Amino acid sequence: MPGYEPASIRFWRYVRKTESCWHWIGATGDTGYGRFNTGVSGGHRAVYSHRYAWERLRGPIPVGLVLDHLCGNRLCVNPDHLEPVTMYENTRRGNRHRPSIAVDQVDELRLF
Repeated sequence: MPGYEPASIRFWRYVRKTESCWHWIGATGDTGYGRFNTGVSGGHRAVYSHRYAWERLRGPIPVGLVLDHLCGNRLCVNPDHLEPVTMYENTRRGNRHRPSIAVDQVDELRLF
């Protein structure tokens, strides 16, 4: 199909790597997590960008686990900053102070 770019290639156009975090600069959902449209099966399937990166680079997320952003940046897709944990553990850890990236910082990253 002319002009078709596989999701596995297209994904990386929306990632800006820094010395630590790999910032997702594509679409985001209401919860502040990155969203990526895989466009599979002739339709559209939106997935969380950090989960997509993990599954591409590390393999399947174990059943019953979620990915915790160890860096505290919901837009980070660096698998070194992600850890599969139970939802209970992720929620418990969420009570600690976490740094975040401001919207204007994301806009600044998009300019690169």
